[in-house]
Amino acid sequence: MKSKYFARKTINKYGTFDSSHEYQYYISLLDRQKKGEIYGLRKQVSIEIIPKRVVDDIKHLKTKDKAIKRVDEHNAVYTCDFAYYDNVIDKYVMLEFKSPITARLPDYILRRKLVKQAIDRHNKRKALKHWVFVEVIMDDKGRKKVSKYKGKD
Repeated sequence: MKSKYFARKTINKYGTFDSSHEYQYYISLLDRQKKGEIYGLRKQVSIEIIPKRVVDDIKHLKTKDKAIKRVDEHNAVYTCDFAYYDNVIDKYVMLEFKSPITARLPDYILRRKLVKQAIDRHNKRKALKHWVFVEVIMDDKGRKKVSKYKGKD
């Protein structure tokens, strides 16, 4: 299947990656893990950004009415490329690897905002600032721009 933005999927012993740049970044993260800078490196980690909507409903049976709960809208999840604990900054990192074209798409921008809000809610609920969102935008020439989101202070 041809990729939407001309990136070639990379399949190897480490799994499937959406682009060769993403694979190379994964290799660099594995190297950092071997050095002890990070640990717990995982790929394709999902978090819930919008919970499911459950409504109370009444089901009419032959002899009586029964109150039931019904799922009106399913939940929405966001799947980041990599998640790990960074010993250098002492935080958990959700890392998203994007091309410049994808990073400007309205649906991605909305999902990114929802993820940042979910991280803020989590950090506030735990009274710690343990999670950060990192976005790596790699252009076709191999140059990268790293955008870190540390959450509300």
